[in-house]
Amino acid sequence: MNFFFDPVTKQSYADKTGDALLAPNPIVQLYNPFTYQPEYFDANILDRDLYDDKGPLLGVFWPDAMTQAMRKLSARYGLHGYNTSTNELDEGVEGYGPKLDTTLSILTGKPAWENNFSDFNSSDALYAYLEQSIYTPMMFTSVDVANLTVTDPPIKEDHVYPIISTYYNATTNVKMVHTRNVWGRTDNFTMADVWRNGLTFVHLQNYDRLT
Repeated sequence: MNFFFDPVTKQSYADKTGDALLAPNPIVQLYNPFTYQPEYFDANILDRDLYDDKGPLLGVFWPDAMTQAMRKLSARYGLHGYNTSTNELDEGVEGYGPKLDTTLSILTGKPAWENNFSDFNSSDALYAYLEQSIYTPMMFTSVDVANLTVTDPPIKEDHVYPIISTYYNATTNVKMVHTRNVWGRTDNFTMADVWRNGLTFVHLQNYDRLT
């Protein structure tokens, strides 16, 4: 709710649970990924686009409002992932997808980095960083389908998994990673499965704690 503001009062919807879900034309706050200063974008339910958004009849508006704002910011700064020919968020005219570190900066107003799993000497070395996920935003991306191994639950190829927390399973003596999954719910993966199927690790540059 901290991303959404009333278009009339300019007050945040943070303390008005549910209001932003129904608002047809909220103001959306994002951050300039170069200066890290807040910028504001108008969104309107009448401008829902069938390519990027759910369309006029499905679901609450706030995810689509965020998409509209992200599209406007991407166009303003010519970011990767914005196709100037179609005005859509996709792989972009240069063939590159949206940069995840830039996206994390847009949502947090903080410098962000994307590291390869291969930058870490071992799964334990990476896990030591993932343990901070309860305090600071972290994500990992999965490999393509050709390099994916079978896991339970299954890890989806070419996906971005926000990391909610880590924990130690005392019954199995295994390090675990609690994530947001492809369908907006959650999955618990062993660190071994994450290590085998992960490609990159996305985080705030200084691992800032956000309140």
